[in-house]
Amino acid sequence: MTGSICSLGLTPSVNQLGVSVQQVAMNNTLRFYGALSVYGSDIPLGAVGAITKLSTLFLAFAVGIGQGCQPIHGFNYGARKYGRVKKTLRMAIIMASILALITFSAFQLFPRRLMVIFGEDDPLYLEFAVRYLRIFMFMIILSGVQPIAATFFPAIGKARRGLLIALSRQIIFIIPLLLILPRFFGLDGAIYSGPISDFSAACVSTVLIISEMKKMTITQGDG
Repeated sequence: MTGSICSLGLTPSVNQLGVSVQQVAMNNTLRFYGALSVYGSDIPLGAVGAITKLSTLFLAFAVGIGQGCQPIHGFNYGARKYGRVKKTLRMAIIMASILALITFSAFQLFPRRLMVIFGEDDPLYLEFAVRYLRIFMFMIILSGVQPIAATFFPAIGKARRGLLIALSRQIIFIIPLLLILPRFFGLDGAIYSGPISDFSAACVSTVLIISEMKKMTITQGDG
């Protein structure tokens, strides 16, 4: 019993750890390659700190939707009421995706207004921050599915899949990209690591969700 509880709680724990590791890797990359650019090391670090706060607001709401659905997923999956599970999962993904679309629109249409909140004295800061926000968060429009999937699989007792999804963006994709891309593209490599990792994580989450929904459909049909 203790092992089952720990395995199900491992996904959110690893997710939080992954966010911290990703932030350390990003800060070190921006500090090094920023010092080689016209922006210096301070401007990229300040900008990424501000943008992280903005993106955390979206993530908090998306994770909240996923966690709110966990009791519904768990109860109905255990009761073999797979139709309810699929309906709830679809609704959660739609809600998170609408939220992602709103966030994407705000980041793309009003980046300067958002970044002015955190400082407007340095034109170089605003120049970098606006560019970073638009590019790094470009694939946030697809990011609604990943936090929902990361909370869905532990709720139905499939902690390994949830763990894989939790690790996909923060560890599996973005850290190797941060180590590789800046060597060829400098500071831009760090910026483009964001949308590439978001897209890749969304693909992994989508494939696993579709696979699980197909299994539930087959099982439901057999039943």
